[in-house]
Amino acid sequence: MKTMKIWRLTFAMLAAFSLASCSEKHEVLKQETNFGVATINGKAYRDYVTVAEALSNKFFYTPLNGSGKFLISNGSVAYLQFVLRDDSASEIHESWLVLVGISIPEGEDFPGIGKEYPIQYSPLTDHTFFGGGNFYELKLLEQMKATESADLPSGVGGLKIPYAIDFITLSGSLTFSNATPSKDGTKVNYSGQYTLENQPDEENGKISINGKFNLTLE
Repeated sequence: MKTMKIWRLTFAMLAAFSLASCSEKHEVLKQETNFGVATINGKAYRDYVTVAEALSNKFFYTPLNGSGKFLISNGSVAYLQFVLRDDSASEIHESWLVLVGISIPEGEDFPGIGKEYPIQYSPLTDHTFFGGGNFYELKLLEQMKATESADLPSGVGGLKIPYAIDFITLSGSLTFSNATPSKDGTKVNYSGQYTLENQPDEENGKISINGKFNLTLE
């Protein structure tokens, strides 16, 4: 009888440990990395990814293949991507997706802290994500820089509305306000803010976006 009681106690302790371990793992998977916040027409959204989403690369099919993306192409064009979602959105098609491209002037130390980068209305953003590509995938800014086109905009912005395929064009400005090197000195984290809006039409109406970002240059 005593042996039976010990066995039951041991089994209960193992079961409790197992449950605690699963719970801890679950909590770890739920932890978030936050890349920024924004308001769209006054409603609050966040740009973030959980550990579970990062492991599965949940947003790999966004233009920059993931969330929290900031990179510079070989053609000296900087790209920033913001996946803005509220608490009810779990998929990319339920999120607002902002893609910004900035043409880096020759010889400029980019990004300039405190410098305001203008984002202009441009037909370059009027391409569909499926089939037609987008200005990042088609490398339109890089091509214009290579040919020294006089029509090269300093920056362009595109917006995908939830459940929509097409990008709509944005204009406004983006500013880098701070740069913080990582402890090992291998990377730099940049924070800043942006203000963007579309050209209102009968289909979309007026869309105003005010955001803050916290991204590491890849």
